[in-house]
Amino acid sequence: METLSSSSTSLVFKLKKTRLFLEKAYVSGLLEEEKVWLQLLEDRNATLHIYSEKLADEIAGRICTIYVQAIGGLVKTLKEMIQE
Repeated sequence: METLSSSSTSLVFKLKKTRLFLEKAYVSGLLEEEKVWLQLLEDRNATLHIYSEKLADEIAGRICTIYVQAIGGLVKTLKEMIQE
């Protein structure tokens, strides 16, 4: 059985690992606009416990306007890499 302490430690490790992955993907040219991807990660983490309708609306707005474009850019980059 996982305790709250080990669960928190596991979550922190996963977040650091995800942030490191995003940074490496940016450096290697897979991702554009590192700040967008780091904000996406922060928003994803914030949605675990949203108690504010205002915050939920703000994040939903970023998903629709910013993150969809960023993910589309990643898909395009990956397709180009596959075709090479």
